[in-house]
Amino acid sequence: MKKMPDFLIIGAPKAGTTALYFYLLQHPELFLPVVKEPFFFAFDSEEREKFHQKSIIPAVENAVVNLDSYQALFDEAPEGSIKGEASTIYLASDTAPQKIHSHLPGIKLMAILRNPVERAYSQYLHFRRDQFEPCETFREAIEQEST
Repeated sequence: MKKMPDFLIIGAPKAGTTALYFYLLQHPELFLPVVKEPFFFAFDSEEREKFHQKSIIPAVENAVVNLDSYQALFDEAPEGSIKGEASTIYLASDTAPQKIHSHLPGIKLMAILRNPVERAYSQYLHFRRDQFEPCETFREAIEQEST
């Protein structure tokens, strides 16, 4: 029988999901795949392509879009372990809730939230660091978003 997760971390980007993922990896009874954000419930291959074309998030191009590949992420989970994965995009996705429910109707969800202004500023700094954000100031970036 193919393995599926017992819980999903769906918290907002820049809200501490990566830290939680690494803390949970240290627990001997938990299993999380090496791929932190497989985005499986957010996209099929067509949706992924559309999102990737208008997104600056590089990880989207590597999204897992078929069930066999998703289940394979959990193949190495020890028998009896509690399995989970973390994909922040599930929180904002219009289609993820229905897909999650159809595959995993009793799944446990963990959501991490953060003050939206602090989260937006952290995201801005992240994108500036990675050279995805052309605006030199946060104020300018916010004003550009409003247009």
